[in-house]
Amino acid sequence: MRKTGMRVSGALMLVIISLMLASLACYSGQVPGVFELTPYSTPTQIPTVDNPRFELLETVLAPHEEGFTFFNMTLYPEPLASNLLNSKAICESNSSATILYVGEGAEGIIYYLVDCAGAAGWAAENRLAGPLKFQQQDLALTVSATGQPLQLLDQATFQPMISFMQCLPETVVDVQNIQVADADGDGAKEVYYLIECPAGNKGYVGNESLFGPVKVKVDDRALAAADGGSAVALASEPAPATDDNLSGECADGAVLDILEAKRIEDTAYYNVQCDDLAGWVVQANLIGPLTYAPDDFVIIYVPAQFVFADELPSDAAGEVALTDDQENADTVDDQANTTTADETSAEGEAETRQVVEYTPPAYLTGEPGPVILQGADNNVIGQCDSQVTADVLAYQGVGDEVYYEIVCERCTETDDTGACLTTESQQGWIEQTYLQGPLDYVPGDLVQFKSSSKAVMTDEITALQYARIPANITGASAIGDYTLYTGRCLYADGMRVTGVMLDKARTSNRFIFYFTVECEGQAAIVTYEEDASGTSRPVIAYDTTETSLISGYALGRDLVLADDER
Repeated sequence: MRKTGMRVSGALMLVIISLMLASLACYSGQVPGVFELTPYSTPTQIPTVDNPRFELLETVLAPHEEGFTFFNMTLYPEPLASNLLNSKAICESNSSATILYVGEGAEGIIYYLVDCAGAAGWAAENRLAGPLKFQQQDLALTVSATGQPLQLLDQATFQPMISFMQCLPETVVDVQNIQVADADGDGAKEVYYLIECPAGNKGYVGNESLFGPVKVKVDDRALAAADGGSAVALASEPAPATDDNLSGECADGAVLDILEAKRIEDTAYYNVQCDDLAGWVVQANLIGPLTYAPDDFVIIYVPAQFVFADELPSDAAGEVALTDDQENADTVDDQANTTTADETSAEGEAETRQVVEYTPPAYLTGEPGPVILQGADNNVIGQCDSQVTADVLAYQGVGDEVYYEIVCERCTETDDTGACLTTESQQGWIEQTYLQGPLDYVPGDLVQFKSSSKAVMTDEITALQYARIPANITGASAIGDYTLYTGRCLYADGMRVTGVMLDKARTSNRFIFYFTVECEGQAAIVTYEEDASGTSRPVIAYDTTETSLISGYALGRDLVLADDER
């Protein structure tokens, strides 16, 4: 789900103030006027800055830095040591960070106290980029001060692309990636967003070329939000609804089809269709996008988090993975995936803390709304694991989010190999952001490869058509001379879907769907030979003497339902 702009309320401001105080408490004595009377106060004060590049509570980017896996912050306002010995907090590279305080340190260097994904620490101004107005997967409306098409910057060189590779203003686009560059040569890191326009043009633009974030795309669906009333007024033009321009009303919670989007001054307007009515509403009257419908089949996806091993939840044993540099090793290099612990060994050398990748479960609530894990208001009634499929039962808009009532199966017992022995149904409400789909096929469906797929072969001896079953998702994604197969089945018989796998694209926020399939056929007999370049290539033969159960993987877009299926 794409994140949208949030309304600032009294409750939100209270949360922000609490976060600031909690973060600043760790740095008593460094910020003038804050906790100066505590016994931990240091004698050195850091003076304030009159005109900093970034303002208090502004969002910036903690970018990737060459040679480091994470963005490391220091305990005090000082330069980051190359060996990371003074780093006491980390967040993932290219994360958003909130400015909590700004001050001038030694040698005139400006430092910012930032909250980056819940970790607080100091960073010098030249390490941060921004301001950051959009996140990956946000939607934005393209704008142009002159009314002319936007000039896109090349993805590799950040130089203007040829004239026809442009993007029209008043177009809703996805923010697919965020990069930092000094394109204008002024020495400051600036944020650029990778967008793709409807014509297929793709390139980077700066903050000045985008307005938003906005909520939905043209051709999306959304829910009408009456903001306390019983209906949403539709205007005949992109302007506030009045008695003079009223074209009708839509009931609160009604499904709206999005026809057009425009920016008028600092407001986004949408032209929507509601039953037989059409008219304009402000963005605040929309909740969405509405992506799924009852009876849709989806897969749950919870992003992995990088955490210190000693800070894992108590019930997370067996649910973590070492970062790449940690596999088969007890510790990792200081400049890779660890930061030093607060404690030191008897010899005075800093000890390292392991960083692990942890995927938390998706929590289900009894009513549609945000998850509350602790206290008397705890509303969690169940949970689903990431990469598990679920059925959609209902939907409802709450605040700026769409929530779905779903049913999933959670494994309650495994064998020594990790295979699930028993499951238990879990039912409850979940935020749309944790769902991907809808899926075209469900376990039990009979499918075939498209006739154009390279997995389809004709036997030279029998002239029969077979479907070759790739042994892994790598082979399924790009079938070719080096694809390894588990076997082949008669093409006309089809394959039965047994499961679903989700893979996140490496260079974008797209998700790729793979299906595990099985059929009765001939097992593969694999040998290897070197090609002309010396690369080992699998040579596949098939056991024609007996029939066996063949299982493997297929790319979702490579499949169709078998003729005798729905």
